[in-house]
Amino acid sequence: MNRYQNEDMEIDETLKELEREFHLSFTDYDVQYPNEEQMMMTIEQLRPLVPQKKKRRIAKKSGASNILKRSIYEFFYISPIFWGINGLFLIIFFLAALVGKENPYHLMIILAPLPMLTGLFEVLKSRQDGMEELERSFLFSFQEIILSRLFITGAFNLVINMILTAFLSLVYPQMELGKLLLSWITPFTLITALSFLIVNRLRNIYMITAWNVIWIGCGFISVSSFMDKLENVPVSVYVMIIVVAILCILGRMMKMYKGDFEYEAVD
Repeated sequence: MNRYQNEDMEIDETLKELEREFHLSFTDYDVQYPNEEQMMMTIEQLRPLVPQKKKRRIAKKSGASNILKRSIYEFFYISPIFWGINGLFLIIFFLAALVGKENPYHLMIILAPLPMLTGLFEVLKSRQDGMEELERSFLFSFQEIILSRLFITGAFNLVINMILTAFLSLVYPQMELGKLLLSWITPFTLITALSFLIVNRLRNIYMITAWNVIWIGCGFISVSSFMDKLENVPVSVYVMIIVVAILCILGRMMKMYKGDFEYEAVD
């Protein structure tokens, strides 16, 4: 018994000796924490190396300029299918207005947002083609690419609606111009706002196809009943919808450009 106790004591002594040796060896590596004066000196030395923050007004100008430049570049890469589909919509509109004698207000409500809806195909084409990750590595930020595509489709939609308004004003001189403008500005701004809100949440491109089919189908099916009720909606309601939609668009654009934009991956 005494023999085992002696061995344990020897082991304890050996461990204590090793602990002292380790402690002495590590004291050479102690790092003295700098005092406050030394820290302030270091900060002052590094201050000139910190990049100056750009003024907000200059940053906004450069951001808008980048989006416009990118929009010009993206314009030449818009798919011919996009132009073809919207050309077909125009032909259908002209035939319905001239030959079919359809109510022009109803036609504008149905056809006004369609270029924007079909434009979502172009906005999300990088995901469909498997090029999303490559676009994230471009000189332009991914937010600028998405915004530029939305800008192109929105501007094209606006031009188309203005052409249709001018056409209907010539064909139907008795039409109320204010009512005609409200009949396309309201669905246009509303669909554009929804596009900005859900563009990063669309899981696949088939959802856009479904949207187009549902919008056109519901529009033509309910022409005789629902559309007549829309004509009787007070002007103030239309104006309120337009204002809210525009504020939503502007707010979403600012968030997207600042980087608050998460593009969900495809399953």
